[in-house]
Amino acid sequence: MPRRSNLRCGIACLIAGLLLIATACEAERNPPAPATLEPAAESTSPPMPTPTSTPTAAPVGEVRELRLSSPARGMLRISWTHADPAPTDYHVSWAKLSDDFRPPTDDAGNAYPSVASHVVTGLDAGTMYKVRVRARRQDGSDEDSIRTGPWSATEAVRVIAPPFAPTGLTAVATHRGVVLEWDDPGDDTITSYELVRIFEDRFGGSHVVQTWSAETHYVDTDVLYDLGYVYTLHAVNSFGKGQASESVSVTTLARIPGRDYLYKPISPPMAPAYAEWYWERGHDRLREVIVDFTIRNDVGDWSDENSYYLILMQNSISGAAFYFGLQSDVQHVDNRLGQVDRGKGAIFSRWGTRNLANARAAPTDGWTESSGHEGDFIGVRREYDWSAGDYRARIAPDGLGDDGEW
Repeated sequence: MPRRSNLRCGIACLIAGLLLIATACEAERNPPAPATLEPAAESTSPPMPTPTSTPTAAPVGEVRELRLSSPARGMLRISWTHADPAPTDYHVSWAKLSDDFRPPTDDAGNAYPSVASHVVTGLDAGTMYKVRVRARRQDGSDEDSIRTGPWSATEAVRVIAPPFAPTGLTAVATHRGVVLEWDDPGDDTITSYELVRIFEDRFGGSHVVQTWSAETHYVDTDVLYDLGYVYTLHAVNSFGKGQASESVSVTTLARIPGRDYLYKPISPPMAPAYAEWYWERGHDRLREVIVDFTIRNDVGDWSDENSYYLILMQNSISGAAFYFGLQSDVQHVDNRLGQVDRGKGAIFSRWGTRNLANARAAPTDGWTESSGHEGDFIGVRREYDWSAGDYRARIAPDGLGDDGEW
């Protein structure tokens, strides 16, 4: 039995070996076909885009040379040099000097002009305002794609406050000229008025007259006879002159033959008024006198032709006559400069001596005078800018000196 088992095992091994040899021989007779290259399958992914360069955005220029002016009441004129390159528009921002600039969407403090200038009106007259400007450029991608340049340097200016136009101007022809009057505007900033006169029916240019006074009337004597004129009026203050009034026309009077005196300037009288007080003998030793007085209107500057003298008192002390008062053109005789007109002032004079040892002037703005053109007299003077108003003058002793009582 064991012999048969070994025999079956050997037969099986022999059969397996024969099969292996047969397989190898078959492989030799049928060699593998040579490899051939096949075309690659087409890709189904989308093609890569061709690279393109992004254009560089044009720069937004800087605003330079910002200029401000105020040509009229409540008006601010703003201008500047065009930015380079030219922008789409500009952003102008303004505010009172003491305030912050308003947000860009607030129309009360912002504007977007396309030109290099802008005018703002309705501002508070007499107030300082500050301004800044920058350029803006739209890059074209959409309506909101705005790029802004840097702000300019901030500049400031005071918005002027010239007076309003005068009202109620009237013109009346007289033999002295044309009398012009107008309403009192109630504006204490007004320092004077400017009258503009033109011919009504013929060419001849305009004639400008400065009144140099805040008075609301003026007499124009520089006119021709029997001729038509047109007048307008401007009020003037420290900011300049305001707008013109409504015009008024007038025809001057014809000259009357043989009445030349009607056309001569009227000089003020030497003594417009004179008053005297008398006391009984029991009151002849007065130690003090006080004079209260009122000047109703300013007489102006008469230094070119006349000098107005308001004598407040004329009397005598110990037999020496004196007077004192106000003058519109006090004169000062200087040894180096000669006669100098000092304008309005107060004076005191006494007669009977030329000795200036008896005169004592104010230490700062006073001076003494000794003259003989009205008889020997000495006097003390000082500058005093008097005008319309209420005043008090006082004369009294001022203490004892080595030579007696002053």
